[in-house]
Amino acid sequence: MELVEHEPSTNKYRLSDAGRMAMGLIEDVQFMVERIKQNRLEAKINYVRNLVLGDHSLLLYDTEIFKREISFSFLKEGLSKHHAAFYIVSESKLDSENRQAKQYGISFDQIHRGAFTILSSEEVYLRKGKAHAKTIIANWLALAKEKQTAGFEGLCVVAELDAFFENAKSKELLMYEKVLSQQYPPTVCAICLYSAHTLDEEKLVQLTKSHDHLITRQFAWKKNTRA
Repeated sequence: MELVEHEPSTNKYRLSDAGRMAMGLIEDVQFMVERIKQNRLEAKINYVRNLVLGDHSLLLYDTEIFKREISFSFLKEGLSKHHAAFYIVSESKLDSENRQAKQYGISFDQIHRGAFTILSSEEVYLRKGKAHAKTIIANWLALAKEKQTAGFEGLCVVAELDAFFENAKSKELLMYEKVLSQQYPPTVCAICLYSAHTLDEEKLVQLTKSHDHLITRQFAWKKNTRA
């Protein structure tokens, strides 16, 4: 079955009837694949919007777009519930992610009145080059108390943890996540961001044990339930 045929009058080649049929099938498959991807994304967005205070989640992302779609949907939902929202990113990304936040609908007013804050992961996790789990958690507890005193009902946090890897602190990271899971504040709902390209299987298994939820492009998981 020839997909391309020669037209003698023009000396050009064109799709045959079978070729046009094949092209139509390819376009249908591409459309279906895009619909499946969009449906999966919407399912994950709905999933994180339904997270509640006390939930501790791990997002395994493969692209910056997927990470931002999930992160900002979660943060905007928290803001709508009168939670203080924190977005923790690498220091080099502060300006670009601040612009992205506004593009995703975070208002200047929310930033101005302290409802939404972007902080550098180096400042939060690696002060003076140290990464002590108890100190970091104590700082989060103090911040949660400060925001509650200001009238917010809780904290919703999205945090990139790349700074640990970039500063050769992977052991400290695993310890921090483990201790945090044991002392997790009930007034905080957090998503920890991990690139699928930075975690080996061993680290992923350990980190999964330290979180209530695991979210990827393919599925969302809590305890014995999948969505």
